[in-house]
Amino acid sequence: MSPVNPQIFREYDIRGIADRELTDEVVRAIGRAFAQRMGEKGKSLITVGRDVRLSSPRIRAAVVEGLLDQGARVIDVGQVPTPALYFAILKLKADGGVMVTGSHNPIEYNGIKVSEGISSLYGADIQDLRERTYSAGVLPQRGTVESRTVDEEYLRDLRSRIKLERPLRVVVDPGNGAASILG
Repeated sequence: MSPVNPQIFREYDIRGIADRELTDEVVRAIGRAFAQRMGEKGKSLITVGRDVRLSSPRIRAAVVEGLLDQGARVIDVGQVPTPALYFAILKLKADGGVMVTGSHNPIEYNGIKVSEGISSLYGADIQDLRERTYSAGVLPQRGTVESRTVDEEYLRDLRSRIKLERPLRVVVDPGNGAASILG
């Protein structure tokens, strides 16, 4: 494998220039590393979501390949805002999640947020993934992937939590963000 820039492994996520530092090979190794870590704990059901960046579908595909290499059962929830991924983890009773998102960073960047349950990995746990990218290989039993939409359930859940004393008229411009596809 080509060298992985250790600087992409930040305190709270994995982030770098999409086409230079987050190559398919590197991202697939990150997927394998996360699935290996989860598998050692007897956990294999992983939800995956992505934002709207042009590089996100490619990065999502590579991370899913890495998860499958290590035998993970992947539920792809598609293009969603990050909070919807956490909702999906709970709703689908998944063991963890991977969100491909560049967040607020410039367009040439992208990133990967990983969580066990709904607890995001950070600090030493992110560095553990970095170390595993060099050793996590391919298991003989390949994982599985299925697609599942949680958009309507997510919106229904949000509506059930919001109680207004009076009707409210609001115009929202999601600015081409992941929430732009939600009703």
